[in-house]
Amino acid sequence: FYFCIMKNLPYYLIVLLVFMALSNELWSEGMFMDGLYYASIARNLSEGMGSFWLLHFTDTSFNIFHEHPPLAIGVQSIFFSFFGDSIYVERIYSLLTFIVTGFFIHLIWKEVMGKKYSFYSWVVLFFWVTIPLNSWACSNNILENTMNIFVASSVFFLIKNIRTNDLVYIMISGACLFLAFLSKGFTGLFPLSFFFLYFLVFSSKKFKEMIWRTLLLIASTLIPFLLLYVFYPPAIDSLSEYINVQVIDSLKNVQTTDNRFGIINALFNQLKIINILGSISIFSYIAFMFRRNILVLLLRFKMFFILVIILIISFFIVELYVETGNMQYIKSAINYCYAVFYALLFFLIYILRNNVQLNVIISEKLSWIILFILLGMSGVFPMIISLKQGGFYILTALPYFIISFVILILPILNYILNRFRVKRQIIYLFMATIFILYGPFVSSSTQITIPYILSGKLNSLKYQYERAGRDSLLLDDIK
Repeated sequence: FYFCIMKNLPYYLIVLLVFMALSNELWSEGMFMDGLYYASIARNLSEGMGSFWLLHFTDTSFNIFHEHPPLAIGVQSIFFSFFGDSIYVERIYSLLTFIVTGFFIHLIWKEVMGKKYSFYSWVVLFFWVTIPLNSWACSNNILENTMNIFVASSVFFLIKNIRTNDLVYIMISGACLFLAFLSKGFTGLFPLSFFFLYFLVFSSKKFKEMIWRTLLLIASTLIPFLLLYVFYPPAIDSLSEYINVQVIDSLKNVQTTDNRFGIINALFNQLKIINILGSISIFSYIAFMFRRNILVLLLRFKMFFILVIILIISFFIVELYVETGNMQYIKSAINYCYAVFYALLFFLIYILRNNVQLNVIISEKLSWIILFILLGMSGVFPMIISLKQGGFYILTALPYFIISFVILILPILNYILNRFRVKRQIIYLFMATIFILYGPFVSSSTQITIPYILSGKLNSLKYQYERAGRDSLLLDDIK
């Protein structure tokens, strides 16, 4: 493992540099309000104000903070204890959570794909860090950053159990899910569906075995709560208050959206470029298999008529936009069309999975693609039960969509990289160029925009440090 990392270190460093450049407010003053709350409470805890289970914000607001479980804030307070009182402490902590999560994503990829393709984990990490929500979350210190570590580690240990049949890995995974809950709550528990989804996708597992492993995973997640109840009841009182204040009351009284499916639209919006590239990849496979007979194939599977219906619906929504002047309609329509087109093409390739030529292209990994897509969906779709939604709630589900996408395009990547070998000197030169342009030496900002597909900004570390990300006038007054 160490040899693999060191051999391909330039690729991982390039990914890290690009991610910090995309996190264009990471080193700037000013932050998303929730992130400011968490940093302030963590700093208070490091100074002895409040306790782990009774967090303290101010005497006039959230004197006792029960809006969220305490673990992520508690861990961040340790950083304030060690590194002092600075706005860059929460920035360093937030960046570190993504580095650790990226490490577990690498381990998941390596466990699924084996040593032969472990090198391509840098591709997974590259596509993962280019998702806009990740760079925003890193810059704004949200609790999902910490929860992401425990969710990813839980999934890794569940895959280890599949590979080894060692039940200890299930118990470790359950402990990780307990920590995920202590970081942000119920949204981190979706890996509990892992064995059920594995049973649906893979035919090698029996129903009784799936039930047994799922029950063991649930028990391993609940036992730490039982231990807290027996040995430290105030902890359960604190968590009960969180459930009453944040969960039950929010489901009844709090509404941040008038559309339950807004969280699905947020997912499609984040995965827009993945949907497009995935569709191109699948269509390339089909073109390779059938060459000039693609239209006949589409007609045979009624895909052509389905796509025509989608086109008609899209024109209708565009017309609605023209009538109302609301740009959100056309953006949503485009997002859904990308996702539906990707899903339909993927369904087609699943139907044709026993074709000899297709088997050569995507090998036996198609089932893992489906499993990771379903796992990601299990982390998003349950949120439609509530009208209290935030786009950043889906953060912990994103890695699994990216892993499935890279497995899909792996044959294409493998063909390109084997045919056009890039010399290591060029990689080092590219890494040095990125470091000079977007490191601490030059104040530069680059806007990248592809209409309706991609929009992002690369800011150098020096540029970030010299500007205020938010509330610049207020910061001037404070100074």
